[in-house]
Amino acid sequence: AILARPHFLPAVLVFPFAVAIIASGQRWKALTIYVPVLLLLLTQGVMNSRVSGEFRILPWQGAYNLWAANKPEANGLYFRQSVDLALRGNDENPTRAESIYLYGQAHPEESPPYSIDRMNAHWRGQFVDYVVNNPLQAGHLWLYKAYATLNSFEQYNNLSFPFHKDRLPLLRFNPLNWGILLVLGIFGLLQLARTRPQFSVFILLVILAYASTLILFYASSRFRLPLVPLMAILAAGSPGWFKALHLERGRLIATIGLIAVAGGITFSSFAGIRNTDTFIQDRLLLANANADLNRDEAAARWAREVLWESPGRTEAQRTYVISYFNLRLAGDEAFQQFGSWQDQQDWVRPGSTQDSALATILAYYKWHWGDRESAVKIWQQVQSASPENVPLADLALSVIDSRPRTPSPEQAIIMRLLQEEDDAGK
Repeated sequence: AILARPHFLPAVLVFPFAVAIIASGQRWKALTIYVPVLLLLLTQGVMNSRVSGEFRILPWQGAYNLWAANKPEANGLYFRQSVDLALRGNDENPTRAESIYLYGQAHPEESPPYSIDRMNAHWRGQFVDYVVNNPLQAGHLWLYKAYATLNSFEQYNNLSFPFHKDRLPLLRFNPLNWGILLVLGIFGLLQLARTRPQFSVFILLVILAYASTLILFYASSRFRLPLVPLMAILAAGSPGWFKALHLERGRLIATIGLIAVAGGITFSSFAGIRNTDTFIQDRLLLANANADLNRDEAAARWAREVLWESPGRTEAQRTYVISYFNLRLAGDEAFQQFGSWQDQQDWVRPGSTQDSALATILAYYKWHWGDRESAVKIWQQVQSASPENVPLADLALSVIDSRPRTPSPEQAIIMRLLQEEDDAGK
């Protein structure tokens, strides 16, 4: 579990001591659990050493995540990119790429590739200095993360579950959620404490050990997920607590109080805990996914929803520009729901770009907006500078320059595209 997700490390460190609580006889033997754990971790380190030349067990960007999750601008719920990496053009982990970039900005005297140990030391130092010098602010953020961990709202991490729950019928009508498990789990834990007090301490220690990572890093739904099976196990014991309510008045009063407190915490909406700002990222992901599947109509629709909220969003701009162009290129009547070429001036921002493929397509927009001189200039620049993107630019120039009487099928398509009129009267 540690190798898959380092968040399990505190739980594994606590586990032998928790086992010692419920063990009988020589409890120190529980510590032997560490032996196979250490052997496995050492094996991982040796394998990494053979491949990379460095002995490392866990992902090395954890130090930057520690800082990013607790810095003054952090929301405590999910990682938020502070550097725009949309046009980097590679598949590098964005968190790692950002940490390298920011480290380079902070250490201009060093040259890449930077030392991993020096980068990690830098980010750990940033974290420690901030917590020591700003204990109240750090404590406030940790308290907010604890509240988020207990709250029923599924916090964003790559996807916003509430967004997709409303979008998909199979999820929309599913009543189960963290809040219900939490409330029932609390009563199950109380029942366990009455029947097997030592085991209740054991499972509580494991839960708290893992939950500590949510408070130290991010209280997002993806990282909270491992607590669900533990809470489900506890929730299964809650009927034993409820069936004796009519026999003990004190238990009835305690139950009502706990439901009010636990329910109030988990189903409350204080401090913007149910913020939906992340939904724009889900729309962007859907736009990009549909674009990858050549579903241009859906891609353009989702991208335009993103641009409605954030007109300058680079990724959405690129997806929308290409998808709308593809619809026009293919002669797909679905383009009409997005308007004419002229209407795109309200959505498309043809600024300077280093993306030659995007620049080539933007030139077609410029052509229809009347700036034909700029369009031709862009195609000529692409033709001379980017061989991999020549076909589309070359076809446009061949239609404009030679006006072939018997055009090739490709030239005919481009000729139609360039000659399209937006005025319905024409």
